[in-house]
Amino acid sequence: TPQVEMRAGMSYFHETIWKGVPKFLRRVDTALKNIGINERVPYNAPLIQFSSWMGGDRD
Repeated sequence: TPQVEMRAGMSYFHETIWKGVPKFLRRVDTALKNIGINERVPYNAPLIQFSSWMGGDRD
């Protein structure tokens, strides 16, 4: 059902995006520091783009 699909999508969001993006950005900051760049990646830097398949198949 659409409700089940929405719940699954929110679960993916929480487990992968909410937890994963900060971890990824910390790793990018560390990698930059390791090569001598001592600036942090700005929070509004377009490093990641999100999209969704939910609702796209019109079930």
